[in-house]
Amino acid sequence: MFDIMGEDLRNMRLSVNKTTKEMAEKIGVSRITYENWECGVGGPKINQFIDIGRACSLNMTPLFKQISQLRDQFKERDENEKLRKTRKRASRQYKT
Repeated sequence: MFDIMGEDLRNMRLSVNKTTKEMAEKIGVSRITYENWECGVGGPKINQFIDIGRACSLNMTPLFKQISQLRDQFKERDENEKLRKTRKRASRQYKT
């Protein structure tokens, strides 16, 4: 889970003049669940937080760009690791 505070959720909601009921309906949870989150009881999953951000007109593009960059970075790392293992196996086979 990530550290989003109940007060942050409340501020986001109030910034677009929505009630807890409206926000809960927008993201598909009960009003009670949303109010609990704002009171610090539990919290949204990442996909729910993204929905909240969109409902509050936050620009989620930088987040998605960073996720994409990380995906590319780890894909390249994984490909390099596979190549390294393949070369290591090939060199062992060649020695025998």
